[in-house]
Amino acid sequence: MIRCKTILLGALAVILSSCNSIKEDRSDCPCLLTLEFSQVSTKVKDDGILVLVTDGNGNILVNRTFEREDYDPDGEKVSFTVPKGNVEIAAIGGAQHITTSVKSMSITLPSGNEADSLFLHTRKMVCKGETAVDTVDVHKQWCTLTLVLKSMSGESSYGFSLEGGWNGTSLADFSPTEGIFDCEPRRIDYNILQARIPRQGDDSLILGLSETDSKGNGGVSICDIPIGEMVSQTGYDWSMKDLDDLTIAVDYSEQEGWFAVRDWDDGSGSDKVI
Repeated sequence: MIRCKTILLGALAVILSSCNSIKEDRSDCPCLLTLEFSQVSTKVKDDGILVLVTDGNGNILVNRTFEREDYDPDGEKVSFTVPKGNVEIAAIGGAQHITTSVKSMSITLPSGNEADSLFLHTRKMVCKGETAVDTVDVHKQWCTLTLVLKSMSGESSYGFSLEGGWNGTSLADFSPTEGIFDCEPRRIDYNILQARIPRQGDDSLILGLSETDSKGNGGVSICDIPIGEMVSQTGYDWSMKDLDDLTIAVDYSEQEGWFAVRDWDDGSGSDKVI
């Protein structure tokens, strides 16, 4: 009986030794990274989401726009492999005109364009296991600025331009990056203009007012209206994760007006005279 027990113990030792010797070394195997989009609106997903994943040293691991057909059957997830290690993830919805820089992990709006309707998500993750999951939570990165011009007539030959010193966004922390922003606002009515403004870092935003001269030549400057300073006086916070929309009414002949902040989601807000 003792001899039989000795034989069984010896056999078990051989088996355990064999398991250890054939155990697979998976340290060089990639990590399966899953992005969970359940908190992202259907419209943003349907328009396509640009996913940028880097290793933090400027090396691109993933640079792809995911469309509706790329999601899992439930329409909530996408998965792909990345090398094990630390990664930086950016998910960008609504991209049309922007350019991306992997080196600086930022996006830039080219001159002459109003801001894209951007929703951004960014996160640093440790992907050293077999799998990793990131729940994407995008935030609104533009302000729809509506300008109501009180001294304007229906026959006006005025022209308008918006200019500022911030035209980009850091993908690391949503902070604005410096650069020339300029665009021609859309005319909604004879005295109402509208444009999407990227996140700003100071109060340098101005509305340029020009008029056609007697010979029909355009671009004769009349004045610059300090829209950025008006916004600053209201306490508007350009560092909000989700930027509210703004309405400014200006009587340029009197250099005064009123200002309204409108929540981008439900339309709530408040008016303030400036």
